[in-house]
Amino acid sequence: MTRTIGIFGERASFTDEAAELYLRSVKLKDIKVKYFDTIDKALDAVSDKECDLSIIPYSNSSVGMIDATERAVAHARFKMISKVEIPIHHYLLAQKKMNIKQIQRIVSHPQALRQCRGYIKNHFPEIILSSAKSTAIAARELSEGKYGHETAAIGTKQAAQLYGLSIIDSNIEDHHDNSTTFLIVANPSKISRSYSKLKKALLWSSARLRS
Repeated sequence: MTRTIGIFGERASFTDEAAELYLRSVKLKDIKVKYFDTIDKALDAVSDKECDLSIIPYSNSSVGMIDATERAVAHARFKMISKVEIPIHHYLLAQKKMNIKQIQRIVSHPQALRQCRGYIKNHFPEIILSSAKSTAIAARELSEGKYGHETAAIGTKQAAQLYGLSIIDSNIEDHHDNSTTFLIVANPSKISRSYSKLKKALLWSSARLRS
């Protein structure tokens, strides 16, 4: 039976990488993948039984709880199946033949910008920062020419390969032991006591991460 897997972001995102690792570990091969541009939509997909599973980022070792996940968890209906943690390394991406001295703007997901803020401050103290819905979307839109020639994106090595971008600099995250935990969630058959305890635990954990 084919299972539908919901993934926040796009191909070559960190969630895509986490999903590949999880699916390989459980040897789940007969799948159909759907990508969602917000965490809310990925969670709604399992609540509405559009997807059998969804995979979303939960917390980062450097900056704590993912803001969008904290908001989404408060109202979503889901059952946590598993979780997976992967190392997070960020790359500065640009169009071919782009010189680092030409960069006047950097675009990425807000979490990636936060995880690289020390690098950005040291190398681009007067840079313009712009937000994208995910690191993969930032890379794709950069390759499509949406941001102009003097813009760079923070994304994955896979995104650079997928969209034909140059890697200007590597491992630009402020903490090189940087990692993110992802949740694998499914539709709950009913709102059970165990589900209620799980939601309380996630919300309590988010409060601890922010304290």
